[in-house]
Amino acid sequence: MNEIEINTLINLTQQIKESVTDDKQRVKILNETNSILQVILQEKRNANSNTNNFLNYIQQSNQNNIGIAILNNNGQFILTDQLTRSILELNILKLEAINFFSLISKVSLNKLGEQFKDCCLLQNGNVKQTFQFTIYSKRNKQKSIQYLKQIAKDKEKRKQKKSTTKNAEHIQQELILMAKYLKSLQITIQKTNLELHDDFIESFKDSNDILLHNLSSLIPNKFNQVAVCEIFELDQHLNFNVEDLLSDPYIKKNEVKWIKLVKKLSCQYQTYEDYII
Repeated sequence: MNEIEINTLINLTQQIKESVTDDKQRVKILNETNSILQVILQEKRNANSNTNNFLNYIQQSNQNNIGIAILNNNGQFILTDQLTRSILELNILKLEAINFFSLISKVSLNKLGEQFKDCCLLQNGNVKQTFQFTIYSKRNKQKSIQYLKQIAKDKEKRKQKKSTTKNAEHIQQELILMAKYLKSLQITIQKTNLELHDDFIESFKDSNDILLHNLSSLIPNKFNQVAVCEIFELDQHLNFNVEDLLSDPYIKKNEVKWIKLVKKLSCQYQTYEDYII
């Protein structure tokens, strides 16, 4: 029942009540019906107001380059906006099956340790908490490979790269690995209760920006405990040493592929093994 239908029924009961004032019992029933409808109407207005407030919250966050997502207690995505999907490099077709924890790099999980023990959000009674972590970035890997192939073809750029490498500090090895395979993020997670009512679902039905997922994991028209996430891409990489980074299976595997590509290109063009970490 939408707001227009409720208002129509309220007006109808008011007309009936005014036309049958001699029937006390009927007036009593109509008054009770009207009261119930008024309560339902107010609940719907509150729900619409909460939805509008949430939309404004997303819009203001996006203006500050902060993506918004909602997770259930198992780490599954319930809601994502376009910015979140871009930051996390999420595939829309696979979102239903993705778990937030599966996105975190192995090297970051090792550092986070007890904070993500048993993949349970906000343990020990915490209502709000902020984490910094890294994810594997296919975009960064593809850009690095494209850059490598391009610089291999450009003689002047090869000379510049060789000169730069000779003057590079040792710590740049970590930065190069991070830049090639990882993206550094910050997430603020806040525990809250979400009522999955029809109006909330309907408000995002035709949206290409805000998408809903895994709704079957929540109880309809009841308050469900969820986690609202503010996700932000950091300007600087997190600190990891070379040993930690190369202990990550994903990075180690792709670095082997990188070295093979460098050797392959060095046979086609002049040698530039300086790309090998």
